[in-house]
Amino acid sequence: MKTVEELLRPRYKVIADYPGSDFNIGCIIEFDCQTYFFGTLDWQSALVILPNGSSGIYGIGMFEPHPHLFRQLQWWEDREESDMPEYVRLREGKIVKIKNHFIEQDSKYKRCWFSYFGPTYNYIELYAKASPATEQEYNQQQNQ
Repeated sequence: MKTVEELLRPRYKVIADYPGSDFNIGCIIEFDCQTYFFGTLDWQSALVILPNGSSGIYGIGMFEPHPHLFRQLQWWEDREESDMPEYVRLREGKIVKIKNHFIEQDSKYKRCWFSYFGPTYNYIELYAKASPATEQEYNQQQNQ
């Protein structure tokens, strides 16, 4: 399971080829660390880990201006079930413990949703309507 910090790192998927590209179509580019520029922590230049295990220094500015080549992924997109968090924060702010993860792939899309226990029955929700949370945040909410 990945940490909240790891899940929220910027990621891009290569969706088209271009001359001299270092990336294959379908490759997911994940930023591994932030660096300091002008005294602030940002993603302007970071170590990028590629699926083949190689790495390099790339600026996020290389990917953002080219949405026809690189699509920024949401935190839950193109993840394995083993990467998904144990707790999530719903849009209304409530933090819930996940009972089951569901990841379904068809020919075009990968759908991700989860179930959790509600007051009277199980709920099912899309990951797109939630953000990762920690066990500590969940426990703090339970103690309030």
